[in-house]
Amino acid sequence: MRAPIPSGFEKPPPLGTYDGQADPDDHADNINTILNFRRVSGAIRCRLFPTTLSKTAMAWYQRLAPQSVSSWKDLAEQFCRHFTASR
Repeated sequence: MRAPIPSGFEKPPPLGTYDGQADPDDHADNINTILNFRRVSGAIRCRLFPTTLSKTAMAWYQRLAPQSVSSWKDLAEQFCRHFTASR
């Protein structure tokens, strides 16, 4: 998803890193908690999300088909579904 980075948001808050081993719901909830406080839009959440991934989680993200994500809710659901099933 494309969305301009809001003014004053050039340095995003620390959101933690997910490598595919921990609870994916906890990771998504952590992101939501931090970004809800800052009133960050879903489109910006989608842009920030890959910066929190490493190892198998990043590999999963990079395999997503182009335009297969329609919203932050959709991305978070796909992420949680995939990594819950692989635990």
